[in-house]
Amino acid sequence: MLNKGKTPSTIIGNDVRNYMANHFDEQLSIDYLALITGLNPNYFGEVFKKAYVQFAVEEHVSVLPCMLSRLPRFLNSK
Repeated sequence: MLNKGKTPSTIIGNDVRNYMANHFDEQLSIDYLALITGLNPNYFGEVFKKAYVQFAVEEHVSVLPCMLSRLPRFLNSK
């Protein structure tokens, strides 16, 4: 579980973004992300929206190089 005494916005703002970046090639649902954070899915969804909108541009900029670096491995596995 990612929740270790942190505030929900910190969990989603940092921990979940990092988790998503490291697992971008998997299908991640709001329910699953809520489960690993220990938050209620409805509450997680609300906090996620608020936190993610704030970091959306930063997230795309930081995740894109990671995605591109893994692309050859992903294509070779198909």
